[in-house]
Amino acid sequence: MKLLILCRYGVFGGRLVQLLGDLPQLEILVAGRNLSAAKAFCRDFEGEATLRPFELDRANAAKVFAGEKPDLIIDASGPFQDYGEAPYSVVEAAIVAGIDYVDFADGSDFVFGIAQFNQAAKQAVVFVLSWASSFPVLTAAVLSELSKTTTIRRVTEGDDGPFIPSMAIEGIVRQILAGQKPKSGARAATGAVALSEYETLFSWRTIYSGWRETADGQPAYKTVLGPVFPTLPPLLQALHQPGMLAVWKGRAGIIVSPGLLTRLLRALFRFPDPGTDVPVSVTFSTDENGTETWQRDFAGQQMHSTQAAGTGRNAHLIVERFGPFSFGLAGTFTEGKLTLTPRR
Repeated sequence: MKLLILCRYGVFGGRLVQLLGDLPQLEILVAGRNLSAAKAFCRDFEGEATLRPFELDRANAAKVFAGEKPDLIIDASGPFQDYGEAPYSVVEAAIVAGIDYVDFADGSDFVFGIAQFNQAAKQAVVFVLSWASSFPVLTAAVLSELSKTTTIRRVTEGDDGPFIPSMAIEGIVRQILAGQKPKSGARAATGAVALSEYETLFSWRTIYSGWRETADGQPAYKTVLGPVFPTLPPLLQALHQPGMLAVWKGRAGIIVSPGLLTRLLRALFRFPDPGTDVPVSVTFSTDENGTETWQRDFAGQQMHSTQAAGTGRNAHLIVERFGPFSFGLAGTFTEGKLTLTPRR
């Protein structure tokens, strides 16, 4: 299968190439205006797919498509709202050439206008899918599941989190390779990838997902971790129950980044000085609403914060507050460790 990806090599298109790199049956034309950048990207690629750098100007797209005859055109170049007087030239060239098309478009006007090509795409027996990124496609997949259940999907990611926006198109490509080509026509890509397919894509990377019951008044960690909470060690479960008061003691290693900003932040939040084998005690208390207070003492240097289940944009996260400042923390439990990762 031959793919032609219009991209800028480093963001969505570049990550998509990495996601598809394990597929030896793919020939990927990495196309853009800067041929030297395309060559550099292909030279650094490590994977089983075949990559070929390619120089392409959108104005000459129709000629290139007719000559190369790719099976799928993926537009990851953007910004789609800045395509000038002929914003759909690549879409039109793809339909004329009888080639399937998908893009990462995030401009509402561009996505809304895709429907005008629905009849032409059907006549050419090709699909034209726009807005194929994580927000619309993954959100639609989650909402589809919500119509069948009373639970809520929670997604937290490790270092592979930046790959999620490109996974919708990865899923579509893998569908085609499995003989499940999207139906003909031009439309937004919402609904193109099911949640079960995302689960498979997530399983290959350090991305974790789970179900969380909506339960007002539950302890913060029980609310956020959902069905994972009962798998925690009994001591940890007891620590995060309403009415709990406990003091844990141990030794800590404290690593501090250099710089003026770091010193200011340490002073503002009363973070401890750097050190190794520092004696530490933490007093945990939980009120009847599940809000926890953590009072820390690092060899006499004290700091405290509160933790509670997040709402709104921080829903499904633990929100830790230091005075007027708050931070969303994604909770995961893997390999016997409970990890809290700040969301960027």
